[in-house]
Amino acid sequence: RIVLYSTTGERVEEIVNKHQAKGYYEINYNARKRGLSSGIYILRMEVKDENNIPRYTDAVKMILVK
Repeated sequence: RIVLYSTTGERVEEIVNKHQAKGYYEINYNARKRGLSSGIYILRMEVKDENNIPRYTDAVKMILVK
């Protein structure tokens, strides 16, 4: 699951929320088409196993400049 948040903690958009097999994946995300303002955003990824137990979580800070 991949979710984009504002710096205030507001959920902006859930980008991915589906079961996927192990492997390498890429996501192309066009913030301009989504109407996002320039600023700082937090991208959070959570990986769960087949029993819905969280196995990996990470967050990165992103800067959007128009």
